[in-house]
Amino acid sequence: MAIDFDDEIQVLGLPAPRKQEQDSDPEPEQQFITVQEDSCNILAAECQPSYFQDEEEDCCLAGVMSLDQEPTKAPQKKSRKTFSPHMQVPAPRRRRPIWPWGVAVLLGVLAWLLWGPSLKEEDAALPLPAEETPVKASPEMFFQEVADAGESSVTLMLDSINGVTLRIYALHNLHAELLPGIPDPNDESILFAAQAADIRRDNGKVVGDFVVRGEKQSNGKSKVGYCAIRDGIVSLGTTLNNEVMEACIRDEGDFFRQYALVMGGEMQPNRLKGKALRRSLARQGEELYIVESVNRESLYDFSEALADIGFTEAIYLVGGSSYGFYRSEDGMHEFGEQGRTPYPNTNYILFRKQHD
Repeated sequence: MAIDFDDEIQVLGLPAPRKQEQDSDPEPEQQFITVQEDSCNILAAECQPSYFQDEEEDCCLAGVMSLDQEPTKAPQKKSRKTFSPHMQVPAPRRRRPIWPWGVAVLLGVLAWLLWGPSLKEEDAALPLPAEETPVKASPEMFFQEVADAGESSVTLMLDSINGVTLRIYALHNLHAELLPGIPDPNDESILFAAQAADIRRDNGKVVGDFVVRGEKQSNGKSKVGYCAIRDGIVSLGTTLNNEVMEACIRDEGDFFRQYALVMGGEMQPNRLKGKALRRSLARQGEELYIVESVNRESLYDFSEALADIGFTEAIYLVGGSSYGFYRSEDGMHEFGEQGRTPYPNTNYILFRKQHD
C-alpha cells in the first residue's frame, strides 16, 4: 500500500516541512490551535479569557471537541496551566488605590455628624408666640426693672449674646415650691411651671437627692448643683455634702440636684454633650429668672452665654420638649409638648403668686 509522504511524516510524529513562501496560503482570518489533553481537544481560539488556561475546566465548559474523535468525558486529574503564544496577552491592570474611598467615607461620616441628622419636632426651635411682646431693653435696664417690681408677675425679654439667642423670663415677687406630678394649667395662682429634676429612663426614678416638703424621696450625688427652697425662697449653689439638704428636711422645705452652669459669675464645666433646647434657673443679684435657648445649643455655649450676659448663679432645668407654661399680662402661654405620657416621678418647680 502506498503511503503518502505527508501521511508518513504524520505517522512518525515528525513536524511537517514548511512549504515555500510563494506557495503559502494567505493567513486565515482566525487561527485555531489544538491543545490535546487526553481525549479532550480545546480550540484555543474559543478559550481566551486569560493567557493561562485551565485545560480540564475549559474543555468541560466549552464542550469543543475535535472532529476526528468521539466525545469522551475528560478524566479527573489535576489541572495543568498551558500558555498559547498566539493568544493576546492583556496589559496588566493597574490596581486602583483604596485610600481615596476611605477619605470620602470619612468625610461623609463627619458631614453627617455635623449636619446630617434632621431636627426632630421636639428639638426644633420653639417660635415666639405671636401674642408675646418681648421687652426691648438692655440686660442692665431689664435687671433693674425686675429689682424695682413689686407685684407678682412674669416679664419676658429676648436677647442674644455670643450668637446664642435667649428668652429670659423675670420672676417678680413669686413663691417657689416643688411639685411631684403634673401641675394644673388652670390653676391661676401658678405663674410659671417648668420641669426640675431629671428622671432616669431605665427605672423612672429621680436623679440625685430629691426632697419635697421635708420628705426625702430620692438620693444621689452625681450632680453637684442644687436648688434649695425654704419658705418659698430659692437658693442656688454647689455641694456634695448633706448640710443644705438636711436643713431643708428639718424646715419642711424642698431640694433637688441638677447640673451647675454658672457659679460666682463663672461658667462651670459639664460632661453633657450634644445640642438641644436648653433651660435653666438663674439668679442675678437678688432676682430669679428662667432662661431658655431659642435654638438647639450645646451646654457649653449655653452656660457661657449665661455667664457673659451677667448671671451670677445658674443651674440646669429639664429642657428639650418638656412641657411647661407661664402667665403674663396677656394671658397663659405653653411651651414644649403637651399630652405626652410623663415619666414616673416627673416633677416641676412652680412659682406662685405671693400670698396676700
